[in-house]
Amino acid sequence: NLEYYVPPQYVSKGWGGDLSTTTTSKIDADGSVNVTFFAYTPSKSFNPPVNSKGEFFINATSVGDNSITRQVKVSCVVKPYYDVSVLNTGPSSKNGNPAGWVAFTFKATNQGNDQDDFDLELTYPDGFEDSSIEPSSFSLSAGASQMVNVTVNPDRDVVKAKSYRLRLYVNSTEGPSSHSDFFTVINK
Repeated sequence: NLEYYVPPQYVSKGWGGDLSTTTTSKIDADGSVNVTFFAYTPSKSFNPPVNSKGEFFINATSVGDNSITRQVKVSCVVKPYYDVSVLNTGPSSKNGNPAGWVAFTFKATNQGNDQDDFDLELTYPDGFEDSSIEPSSFSLSAGASQMVNVTVNPDRDVVKAKSYRLRLYVNSTEGPSSHSDFFTVINK
């Protein structure tokens, strides 16, 4: 018979496992059988650090003589994963004047388990080319955040009494990106 064991200190951190089978057929003397063990690393909700290790034990016991047992210890580590979020910390829509400026503040957070570099990008409609992002790139350790300031500068000739959509992208150099839409309404 085969069974596996995940020590409690690993279970509490989200580690799990499974065997491809828990019973084997008769094995000849000096014979062997291949069994697959599936190790499950903790989900992102556990925030597992990169290179954190889980240990598992596989126990084999003879059906004919349960005093004959063997134990194998296996382990695996969490690989880096990358993710990012961006949140507008104020109103998503603000009023502004032609040839004036409107300021928005965002919070970018490294949701991954490893340090990552981020590049920022702003998309905007015609007439907003002078808008800016500060900072336009940065590095963050796992779980860290960075405040980002966006200054929207509408041209003199933008259409008044109209709402314009802009979008801030925060792009991970290792993985995904995230974005936040926001609006500037030009006063009459």
